[in-house]
Order: sequence, then structure tokens, then C-alpha cells
Amino acid sequence: MRIVLFSILCFAFIVGCEQKQGDNSQGGASRQQQVVTQTKDRLLHSADPQILLAAFREVMHTRKNFQKDPRWNVHGGDAAEVEASVSFIQPNDTDLPPVIRGLRADGIRCYDDHLDIVVGGEQGSLGFVAGAEGFTNIAASVSGAKIEKVIDGLWFYEVRLAK
Repeated sequence: MRIVLFSILCFAFIVGCEQKQGDNSQGGASRQQQVVTQTKDRLLHSADPQILLAAFREVMHTRKNFQKDPRWNVHGGDAAEVEASVSFIQPNDTDLPPVIRGLRADGIRCYDDHLDIVVGGEQGSLGFVAGAEGFTNIAASVSGAKIEKVIDGLWFYEVRLAK
């Protein structure tokens, strides 16, 4: 559990740090909200949810076959355990199904029982969690997120970072 929580926090931090710095003025905040709303709309209407879920589950079954995201180099005593439990997949890997590449994700974390696609920003992140058949532990996957069920096995989440 500690490894999963640590990887979630690191994942959000790395993705957030790589985003372009925005304007912190009042106008910048409303522009940022506009971008978040547009991104959420794009993600939720990018494809048929059944097609997305099928593609996500396909990736879960073959997660070790994709390019590793070079931003994730796990070192230290827990490295082998982390590497065995989670795959950090290069979001623009050409072997990913086109419907997933079309999401323009900033990061993809894949476990045996679920997959997390994140589109990040300095104000937080948006994304999908897809579960294997019977997966229900969504709250542990995206702690602190506003979660919306899309269909059985697929959730959309939004995490807002404190200002």
C-alpha cells in the first residue's frame, strides 16, 4: 500500500512539474479553469467508453510489452518490488492502441488489476482509471480525487491541487 501511495504522489508531482507555468493572476485562474473544462470535455467525449475500456484492458494484459516511460527510474531497496507491481508506460508508444494515444496522456501507470491514464497540469490532473473485471477499489487508486463512474469498470477522475 505504501508503494502504491508513493507512486501516485510521485506520478502527480512529476506530471505537474513538467507542465508549463501559467499566469497566477485572476485572469490566469479563469483561463486555467477554461483549459481544465475543455480538457475534461475532450477526454470524456474522445471515444465510446466501451471501446476505451476494451483498449485499457488490452494494455493491462500486455503491460510489460510497452516502452517504459523514461521519467520513471526506480532505484533503491524497493525498486524490484515496484517494477514488478507497476508498469510506467511511455504515453506516445506507437504500440499503444490509437484510442489511447489519442487521449494525449501525460502518463500511464498500469498494474495487473487496473490502469491509470493521467492528463496533468499545474492545477491538478484529470484522467481515467480502468479496472480489470471485478475491480472496485477505485478510491485507493486516485486518493483525494473527484471520481465519476463512466461505465462499469471505467471511471473519470479529477484531482485539484491546493493553491
